[in-house]
Amino acid sequence: MKSLAFSVIIPTFNRPDLLDRALKSLENQSYRNFEVIIVDDGSEDPVSVRDDYKLPRVKIFRHDVNGGVAMAYNTAIRESSGDILSILNDDDEYLPDFLGKMNNSFNENPLHSFGWSSVT
Repeated sequence: MKSLAFSVIIPTFNRPDLLDRALKSLENQSYRNFEVIIVDDGSEDPVSVRDDYKLPRVKIFRHDVNGGVAMAYNTAIRESSGDILSILNDDDEYLPDFLGKMNNSFNENPLHSFGWSSVT
């Protein structure tokens, strides 16, 4: 079974407490082949990520002004390096086995069987 690399995209704007909860849900993932791409879409206080998180790879990008969620998604997509994009909004959480189940699902049902092609 192939271990797919996920790019987990998190757009955020002025919601550090919610972002913290979303990041904790990623910290608890049983599947560890992922990067986290946070796009701070012009928050009053720039986003920071605590050093004590146990996350594989974290990239933070900041917009000087709020451009909306679509602009944040576009920034994250351009900067992603994973095989699969996964969106985690700052007010959401993943269950601990979410990425693992997604990896299994993509392996059992390859993209080409849906007529899709990989992003990379």
